[in-house]
Amino acid sequence: QVCTARACEPEEAAVAARLTYQFPNLGALTLEPWEWPPRAVIAFTRDLHETGAAVDERAARAAVAWFCASRASGCSAGSNATTWAADPAVTRHPIILDER
Repeated sequence: QVCTARACEPEEAAVAARLTYQFPNLGALTLEPWEWPPRAVIAFTRDLHETGAAVDERAARAAVAWFCASRASGCSAGSNATTWAADPAVTRHPIILDER
């Protein structure tokens, strides 16, 4: 642990927990503390789409908002950009909308 080698701020010393969001009728997405929520949700929706299921944009945005609100550091990544705009993967892999 890095805090044994040097003095740490309280937020550095606290070990962040995994976070799990349940998509109704679709499954759960669990993120490690170092995973970036927008990118993970995009990957999850893409994987679901490949199985024939789909997540609508509102549900995907709700998941990202929940993950970001649940993280001590949020999702700002040190910028003033919105969560979605801060991640270039959003433009490369847009959320797949449920067209049913």
